[in-house]
Amino acid sequence: MSFYTIHINNKNPEKIVAIREGFYWLAFLLFPIWAIFNRLWLLLSVFLLAAIVLVRVVELFPNGDIVGLAVYSSVFVALGLTANDIKRYRLSRMGFKERDVLFAENKNSAVFRYISNVNSPSISENKFSLSFPPAWHIAFNFVDRSFLNCNFDII
Repeated sequence: MSFYTIHINNKNPEKIVAIREGFYWLAFLLFPIWAIFNRLWLLLSVFLLAAIVLVRVVELFPNGDIVGLAVYSSVFVALGLTANDIKRYRLSRMGFKERDVLFAENKNSAVFRYISNVNSPSISENKFSLSFPPAWHIAFNFVDRSFLNCNFDII
């Protein structure tokens, strides 16, 4: 099971899209095909241009093969990590708004759960949101504060 973000089109609320959180293997392994499939033409052209430039730059290093492998591996890992965020950005540019984050088995069950939550009177009447304390508050609670109660004798 994974987390999914639910996006709804402002102009047509019937259009609901679920995007999974996490690493996207297809973008990591076959980025150009993934970009074509998702119609990310600008990103694909920037990627191809950057790949051509990186090939030329890597050739300047004495151990170009090792440097090239490290650079390309890190680029593809970054693309795999940010692929779903890129899809979310594209949806926001198309007029979709993020409405919910759900835990579900797949995209269809996430959309079904969202629709059932919206149509359920018990959920819609009792709206609640999770609030998290700031990070400094959590860190401060784990710090040993026994030194605050100490008496220091100056000799």
